[in-house]
Amino acid sequence: MKILVVDDDFMSQEMLITLLEEYGACDGASDGGEALEKYYGARNSGTPYDLICLDAIMPIRNGSEVLAEIRRAEAESTLKSCIFIITSHESPELVEGIDKADDFISKPCSANLIRRLIERHHLQHETLLEKYHVLIISAEPETRHKISRALCSQNLFTVECGSFVEAEQVARINSVSAVIVDMLTITRSKDGDRLAASSLQNIYSLVRIKMQGDNVLPIIMKQEERSQGVLNYIERICATFHPRRLRLHRRHNLLLPVIIHRNDVLEHHTFTHNISWSGAFIVMNNSGELTVGNSITVEFPTLQTTITAEIVRIKPWGIQGSAPGLGVKWSLLEDESLSLSGLAQALKSHAGNDPDRLLC
Repeated sequence: MKILVVDDDFMSQEMLITLLEEYGACDGASDGGEALEKYYGARNSGTPYDLICLDAIMPIRNGSEVLAEIRRAEAESTLKSCIFIITSHESPELVEGIDKADDFISKPCSANLIRRLIERHHLQHETLLEKYHVLIISAEPETRHKISRALCSQNLFTVECGSFVEAEQVARINSVSAVIVDMLTITRSKDGDRLAASSLQNIYSLVRIKMQGDNVLPIIMKQEERSQGVLNYIERICATFHPRRLRLHRRHNLLLPVIIHRNDVLEHHTFTHNISWSGAFIVMNNSGELTVGNSITVEFPTLQTTITAEIVRIKPWGIQGSAPGLGVKWSLLEDESLSLSGLAQALKSHAGNDPDRLLC
C-alpha cells in the first residue's frame, strides 16, 4: 500500500507516519501545494496513493481544498484514493468538505485507531492480492510436493524448503505469513537447523503437520476446523498475521559515538542506539533538516571508520518507550577494508555469519 501523510506540523506528520509505515510505504508533505504536487506525480506515473491522510488546517491550501481538487481529478479517472481528514475538532462533521472524505483521524492519534480505520476500509487486504507467502519445510521432496498440492489456492504462494536454514534464507527475501513443517523434519533437525527452527517459531505462525497417505493433518487443529479442511485452516492463520521479512543481520545494542555529515556542511555529534552489518539506529533529538531518502556520512571516531548511509526512517521525539532518531541503511563503505575491519571489531562478528534470529 502506498500512503501520503500531509500535515504542516512536522512532529504530527512523523508520528502518524510511524503508526502507518507497517501498512505500506509512506511519503510526507508539509502543505496543500506539496500534497497536490506529490498526488499528481504519483497519479501520472501510474502508481497513485492508496491512502491519503490530510490535515484539515494547513498553509497555502487547506485540507478541504486539497480534498476537493483530488475528488474533481478522480471524477475524470478510474483511479481513486481512500482519504482520511486529520482533525483536532471535537465535532469533525463541522470541518468544511469532510463529507467528501472516506473517514477522519482525530488528534491525538493512536495505533488502535489506525488499525480500526485500515480494517474498516479493507486497506489491509492488499496482501491477499499479492498472495500469502507460506514456507513448506520437509527433508523429503515427496512430502513437500504433497503439502503444496493440498494448499493449492489463488490466495497462497507456497515455497518448498528442504531445511529450516533454507526457509530462513527465503524469509530474508520475501514477507512470510506462515511456516508449515512435518514432524519428521523437526525431530531430525540438528545444530544450525535447530537454531533456525527456534527462531522461525518465535517469529511466524508455525504449523506442525503429519502425513497420512496424501492427507495433510495439522497436529493442533480443533475438531470443528477439520471438517473445513487444511487449506481453509492455513488461509485463516495467514489472515491474522501481518506478513514480515527477516532482517538480514542481527542488531547489536551498542552505544558508539558518531559524527553525522551531509553535503560537507551539516554536523551532528551523537551516538548509536543499535548497529548491524545492514545499518544502525542513531539517536537524534532534532532531525528537522533531515528527511527520509537523504544520503549522509556516518563517522565512527573510535573505530576510525566512515560509512555512507541512506536515511530510511525518522522516529520523532515523544513516542512513549522509544528514543528519537534516524534509522539508516549502509550504502557505501568509504574505505571498504578499513570499514569492514572497524565494524567487525565493534560487532565481534562477520557479515556473512551474523543472522537476525529471535531465540528463547
